[in-house]
Amino acid sequence: MDSDQIPDENATPRTTQPLRFHGSGSEYFGIWIVNLALTILTAGIFYAWAQVRSRRYFYTSTTLDGQSFNYTARGFPVFIGYLIIFTGAMIYNALAVAESFFIFPVILIFFVLWPWMYYKAIRFRFHNSTYRGIRFRFEGTVGKSYVINLAWMLLVIVTGGLLYPFVEYRRKQYLINNLNFGNTPFHFKGELGPFFVYYLIAYACIIAIYIGLFVVIMVVMGISVAASGGEPKLDPDNLSPMLIVGMVVGYLLILLLGVATQQFLTVKVMNYCLNQTEMENGLIIKADLSFWELLKIRLSNIFLIMITLGLYTPWARVKRHQYVVDHIMIHYDQGSLEQVIAGSAIEQNAIGDAASDFFDFDIGL
Repeated sequence: MDSDQIPDENATPRTTQPLRFHGSGSEYFGIWIVNLALTILTAGIFYAWAQVRSRRYFYTSTTLDGQSFNYTARGFPVFIGYLIIFTGAMIYNALAVAESFFIFPVILIFFVLWPWMYYKAIRFRFHNSTYRGIRFRFEGTVGKSYVINLAWMLLVIVTGGLLYPFVEYRRKQYLINNLNFGNTPFHFKGELGPFFVYYLIAYACIIAIYIGLFVVIMVVMGISVAASGGEPKLDPDNLSPMLIVGMVVGYLLILLLGVATQQFLTVKVMNYCLNQTEMENGLIIKADLSFWELLKIRLSNIFLIMITLGLYTPWARVKRHQYVVDHIMIHYDQGSLEQVIAGSAIEQNAIGDAASDFFDFDIGL
């Protein structure tokens, strides 16, 4: 037997723990319907508190090694974040009605403030995420957020979107490399190449969608010209059943390709980023989401939400979340997670809660 195939008897045993989601659609429906009713009765004011209640349900229903996660945010900081966005939208609409020239300064102001809001929202989200009483911490800087979300996004605009995969890659680096669980940092080992591959495939699909839309329009116009004796006439009252069926089928196929493109990017980027993430203590993450399974879930959810006039929404959200969570595994050396928990707990007690909800807020990222 070759010496390099002899197992190391002194090696630390590895432990594999899957994430598990224990919620149900019927259970979440009770939270969702109350949130909806209170949001309507308060003219949208309760929406921030509704988001906190929903997020906390999904956190506490997700477990690792039998222990649940928790979301500790309060509604008011989330309300402040939404209020900022709502106020900006109202100012934009008011100025657009008064004078279209004023639209551009408002867009410019939002573009300049967006990196700051992005940083604040991420910081808030992780600060209020806990596992076994230990907080996740985001230690990125607002300056780096401006480099990624302003300077490099300007280059994306100049290059017609060709550099967008590079910006997404840098965002993932910024997010994961500045994330800590207690006092243990995460590391992202991913490379730029796969991002360009995934997005180039998505770009090709988007081009195909526009070509398909153009073909549908040309076919409809051609049939209309033929039916009207030489003049295009798209009168809804005079369209033939065959033409209507052709238009519907064409747009459905375009919609299907659009949804498939979105799910392709979601699966590829999520799988790659999670599989390239590890913690300093040797803990690694493995994800094996399937494009076809997630696409089937997405399409069935859209269909069932439509035919139930939105009432299926809670079950749709639970179904998708459960699939994603149940296809993520955590691998670590036996006992290493307990060491991280113990060390982080000591640090938490010594440092305390340094962040203030008054200075951080969520904007629904």
